[in-house]
Amino acid sequence: MDTLYVLSEDGELAARGTPSEVFAQHELLLRCNLEPPPLVRLLAALEQRGEHLPVSNDPEAVADALLAWRNRKVESRPLFPVPNIGRGSERDPG
Repeated sequence: MDTLYVLSEDGELAARGTPSEVFAQHELLLRCNLEPPPLVRLLAALEQRGEHLPVSNDPEAVADALLAWRNRKVESRPLFPVPNIGRGSERDPG
């Protein structure tokens, strides 16, 4: 198991734990001038929108979770709705 150590600006130990435990502490990372990995930021953005996926820095695990999430969403509505731009009028042209 990987263990991460985060030091504050003054060299004090600010956090210690697994990547998932440490990266879940967004405020602490910001105070230590650190930014979570992109995958963790994506999952946090989804969490803020009410979508709860497991936090991980493993791309394969995130891909599996996103595919499962998408499959649940596709059944209820389109994931990325396409606006009706440039498709003409709904009326019959003839």
